Amino acid sequence: MPAMIPAVVAMIAALLIDTRPVAAQNYPWCAYKGEGGTNCGFVSYEQCREGGRWCDRNPMYRPPAVEPGLRRRAHGRHG
Repeated sequence: MPAMIPAVVAMIAALLIDTRPVAAQNYPWCAYKGEGGTNCGFVSYEQCREGGRWCDRNPMYRPPAVEPGLRRRAHGRHG
């Protein structure tokens, strides 16, 4: 019976581990360094350029999806 305790603890621990996928960073601007390093963690071109880095748009950037209930309404009246 005592030999089963570690196995039971391991099964409980496995059930408690969060298995949801981790969201990757998703920012529109990347800074490039001369040595080949890249940092795509900038929200604006100005933020990326601070420090004299060479910046360009992130080719992997995907804007957040707009939820259907949160769409903006057109201003004015139709009729």
